[in-house]
Amino acid sequence: MGFESKIETRRTQFLPSLRLCCEESTKTVWLEITHIWTLSTCPPGYTKHLNTLSTIFIGCILERNQRWIAIGQNRTNNPSKVVDFTEIVPDAINFAVNIVTHWMHFSHENHKNYAKGLSLGKLSLTSASFAMMAIKTGFGKKVADTYSGIRIEDFSPTDAFNYLDTLGRTVGKTPKDISSELFKDEFIEMQESDNIVADDIPMALFDYRKLPLIGREEHDKFMPYAKDSTGKDSSVTDFNHIKLKIVSGYAFRGDTRSPTEIKLAGGFLPNFTRDDQWDLVQKQIIEKKLISGTGEATLPAGPTFGSFSQGGGKIAVDIQARALASKQMGKSAPDLPFTHNQTRTDLHVYLTKELLGIFVSLTKSVAIASAFAANTALYQGKKTAWVYVCRVTGGFELPQKGEMMEASLEGGAKRVSKAEQEVAQPGMVDWADVVAFRELDLNPNAPLLLKNKVYIRNSIKEQSVFIEIFELLCNKSQGPWISQPPL
Repeated sequence: MGFESKIETRRTQFLPSLRLCCEESTKTVWLEITHIWTLSTCPPGYTKHLNTLSTIFIGCILERNQRWIAIGQNRTNNPSKVVDFTEIVPDAINFAVNIVTHWMHFSHENHKNYAKGLSLGKLSLTSASFAMMAIKTGFGKKVADTYSGIRIEDFSPTDAFNYLDTLGRTVGKTPKDISSELFKDEFIEMQESDNIVADDIPMALFDYRKLPLIGREEHDKFMPYAKDSTGKDSSVTDFNHIKLKIVSGYAFRGDTRSPTEIKLAGGFLPNFTRDDQWDLVQKQIIEKKLISGTGEATLPAGPTFGSFSQGGGKIAVDIQARALASKQMGKSAPDLPFTHNQTRTDLHVYLTKELLGIFVSLTKSVAIASAFAANTALYQGKKTAWVYVCRVTGGFELPQKGEMMEASLEGGAKRVSKAEQEVAQPGMVDWADVVAFRELDLNPNAPLLLKNKVYIRNSIKEQSVFIEIFELLCNKSQGPWISQPPL
């Protein structure tokens, strides 16, 4: 009895850690079960890991030869999302044993036995489906299903995480997103200060206050990117037409992607670098109803981009999108999407069509960054969003809405059309220049505030800048809200 009691004590002390991971770019989903296996809990055939802390990877990936193989430690990519769901499992040890025992017999020949089923006797053969089936295997028969009603669409990574949320609700607990903990070596993890009183700022995509750029420095000389030295096409890389101060400092950006996803992307890249850029331009034109069709390019009333993604409809969209782009840019566009390369440094074009520029949009306003992230999350159906603080190096600080700005390739000054407190950074914002971040509270019944821990790089040397960034991420007021533009 003394021996059994000792084993029971070890079982209580060393409960398995259960995590669901996803690598967004490849849509790969897998489970990680970390445990110290004892004589009473070790599955048959796994005794080589007896009394050692080990992590077992559960999931599948599809090889180029269309064979499904079990995922392994050497095959996993860096996860962009990690959720710990240990607390929603009543018996974590039995859950782990069920899964490990079942998956010891996996092979490509019997892989269909490990995938989650759909309606009408169909199977979903996706990486997420295998992970979801493993979770169901761990719980056994007494578990909620992965969907209700008829399901014919394959399971996605979002479905896998939603499944955990559903299971959590049945026991009154919530799986914990621990993606941010992957950055402890790069960032200082800080709790919110109790001494900061937050303002109830409305969710608005405008901010008429005169806000300073944190740590602002002006540059009298052009940055290295300011002049094309090749002599091949100065209209593409020449920034001399932008008559604005070149500044450095720290600004904010809202995004629905997690810090892990931003890191894997290398930082924030301008929309101009996207492979699907021109498709997105056309989609934006259609969705915002900026086209009135005439002649052969006439479109039905109330068009949607999906209706015109194939055949002649796509041609009609393309014709009108080219015509609109030509009109807005003041240039002919017979060879679009390539001709618009020449206007990618035009800030006025960029403010009208952000997909057509080589700038990364940042803002001096936490409210603007938060509202943008929240609206994007609502549009994309996502449950998380973040506000990031980025180091600006050689950016252009835009004037207030309504003020004149000379930043067009056509020459002359034009009025600024948006009140977004924008700082336009040419090129990309490297991951090393993402200096802080915090998650946004998307609870529709709560004020639009930042929540959970604050993460700041320890590379920020200026104490005043460090404190200002920390306090603003703790929802410190940036001054009284102005709901109308100043006269």
